[in-house]
Amino acid sequence: MNLTAQIKEGLTERTIQIELPLSPLNRVDPRWVRPSAFHYHPDYIFPEVDVAKEDFLNLVSKVNAVCLPNCLGRFKLGLLHVIDEHIEKYERLIFCDLLMYVDCLAYLCYACKVLSKNEIRDRYAFWAKELIQARKPYIMASTNLGPRPFTGSKNESDLESCF
Repeated sequence: MNLTAQIKEGLTERTIQIELPLSPLNRVDPRWVRPSAFHYHPDYIFPEVDVAKEDFLNLVSKVNAVCLPNCLGRFKLGLLHVIDEHIEKYERLIFCDLLMYVDCLAYLCYACKVLSKNEIRDRYAFWAKELIQARKPYIMASTNLGPRPFTGSKNESDLESCF
């Protein structure tokens, strides 16, 4: 699947594009950016194509509204706006959704050539942890029984295993 968007760089815009692999179930396969702790567990679902595309374009839109000189800083602040929008709508953010948003940050960093695949993999868990710390009261664990408190959850221990 190809994602294409217009990203602002100062007063100009440029087209960015990234090709994302699909799983056999026709979902976006984020394993190339996620730490292995989030690869195969049923709580860490792969996003549907339309959801991944919508989330990515929403992130680009938020990033384009941020005025910061540092690309990565703009991207992360844009992601925080996306997460705040999600929390405002649903009054919580489930960990699997947080991972999908971090996936979008990774795709954007790669498409804009801000970071390499290896640099993204190295930072992914840090990004997730930063977001959790920034919005901790709203973060819920992903479980097969539905959302549960994040603190003390398997999601939290999986994230901690990345460090």
